[in-house]
Amino acid sequence: MLFASDILMLKEDVKTLNASSHIYYIQDKNSEFNANDILHSSTLTLSNKNGHLGNIEGPFWSRLTIQNDSNRSRMIILYNPLPGTNYIDAYLYQNSILKKSIILGDMRKQKNRDFINRFSAFELLLSPNEQITIISKVSNFNIINTAWIIKEPTLFMEEQSKFLILFSLIGGIFIFFILISLISFLFYKKLAYLIISLFMISTFLYQFAIQGLLYTLDIGINLELNTFIAWGSIPLSAILLLLFAYHFFDMKEKYKISSYFLKFLILINILLLLGIIYALLIDDRYFLILSPMLGLSAFISTVFLMTIGLYMREVGSKYYILGQAIMLVAGIVHTLAIFNIIEFHNSYRYIITLSVMVDVILLFIAQSLKTKKHLSELYQAKIMLMEQSRFASMGQ
Repeated sequence: MLFASDILMLKEDVKTLNASSHIYYIQDKNSEFNANDILHSSTLTLSNKNGHLGNIEGPFWSRLTIQNDSNRSRMIILYNPLPGTNYIDAYLYQNSILKKSIILGDMRKQKNRDFINRFSAFELLLSPNEQITIISKVSNFNIINTAWIIKEPTLFMEEQSKFLILFSLIGGIFIFFILISLISFLFYKKLAYLIISLFMISTFLYQFAIQGLLYTLDIGINLELNTFIAWGSIPLSAILLLLFAYHFFDMKEKYKISSYFLKFLILINILLLLGIIYALLIDDRYFLILSPMLGLSAFISTVFLMTIGLYMREVGSKYYILGQAIMLVAGIVHTLAIFNIIEFHNSYRYIITLSVMVDVILLFIAQSLKTKKHLSELYQAKIMLMEQSRFASMGQ
């Protein structure tokens, strides 16, 4: 039985809102429930204000009842605020009768969606004073969010257009530095530039995957590969950063003991990468174990990279240290929010993007300063060699 307080009254002047305060949910580890059970259940828990449940085993069922509190028909868009969610099943009931089933999520074919978007979204037409109950089942490899955001279609499309323009600009910056790094590698023959370029490619794909943009583009990428990019880019990026430090500080010749621990961290990230492949292809339950391990490994790797930057003296070290410090702070905030230790905000998903961009710029500056010093030393050595040759000729 529904009480009046359980029903979300959609006022005529409301153009957007988060419906979490009217959403009830329940965990279903053993897949015991169906949509009809949730429709009539009295044991559901009221969601928190943003619907974010953190890194937790699913699936989760939820129930939301909406009523059009106006005398005109309204078209609205409802979407889950977590891009990249694997599976979302939505069932629309009216007077306890199933009216429509909607299949969403990034592990579902694009052709089965009403319209392709980076969110799991659908349109809903409400007649005057019409009441609809939405039963949804959310299943994801690690992070769960049960919220539904309600927006008017024009506002939704406007916001998504602005977002795509913004990320196109960010993508342009990524591509610019990828090309600059590749050109620098070909010109100076320094492996560090190639590593920066590969790191940029890895993080570029990661950002476009977790924001749901690779799915939206619908360019024929296998859905499992799309998911692997979002997960696999994390340890791959860590490996590339470790390799950059190895070459930037010439650790093989100057710091052999530290290089052994660096190689150990690279091995750990390779094992995590193999674990992701196993979880994706064989048993996805391992994603719950891998998620905190990825966070811990990234934290240890970043702290190690900052530490060696503090005592290994090299031209451009201060830029290197600053970049790693920014990455560390962004990673800590993002991880704490994901695990619900601090309040989750969608904006936290973008601080990693910004921190990576700043870090890459600083790494490029650091390597450029080192390259400039190296070229200066070569020039001075050449001058000295010419002087010695001249004096030798005069002596003869």
